[in-house]
Amino acid sequence: MSVCYVDVFCGGSQDGKLRVWDARNFNRLVQDIPKTHGYSKTRTIGMGLSCVIYLNSNSIITCSTDDCEIKVWDLRKTFRCAHRNVKPLPLKKYYCSNPMLIDMQLNPQSSLLYASVYGSDILCFSLNSTQRTPIHQYTGRHLNSMYSKISISHDGKYIFSGCSQNSGVIWTTKLPHIKEPIFELNRKVKYKPTYSYVFDQELGVSDWCSDSRTHPKSSGE
Repeated sequence: MSVCYVDVFCGGSQDGKLRVWDARNFNRLVQDIPKTHGYSKTRTIGMGLSCVIYLNSNSIITCSTDDCEIKVWDLRKTFRCAHRNVKPLPLKKYYCSNPMLIDMQLNPQSSLLYASVYGSDILCFSLNSTQRTPIHQYTGRHLNSMYSKISISHDGKYIFSGCSQNSGVIWTTKLPHIKEPIFELNRKVKYKPTYSYVFDQELGVSDWCSDSRTHPKSSGE
């Protein structure tokens, strides 16, 4: 879920729908965009949305774990009519080679989009250029689940992500581009699960203190 104003927010669902609600009007659904990801001439089953964020008051960015596209939607025009069929109309599309996109974050200027890929990489896209593929790639982590989120420092200079073995890593976004992490955070495992299907604990959600020079606050799963 992503919040634009105090009372207006959006969310995605497993059926591939993007929805926008306005709490000022009795939580009324004001926008409903179906088939946002994964639909084609041969595929009629929707793909679930893994992340939705506001780019600005009129635009929302979505991604899915089942395709290789990041889509920007202009809420003022979300459909087009083709061959007598009404189809979703994204404003822009960005592409990557890995279909497992699990999280996204914007830098403070909303000029760069960071997309987290299941397993390892974080991809950086420029929203102010015509290039539709990543301009930077950040490596050096490993994820065993799709629940670990990334966070950006308040000045946009650092990225944090949890990873397996209950640790986290920090990258710098400064140029020249550095692909590998500059810092690794280690946490002691509080308990060891007895279930055979649980592998490693991962840090789930993090946030940065007001002073970006301090370490991010984090919470485990």
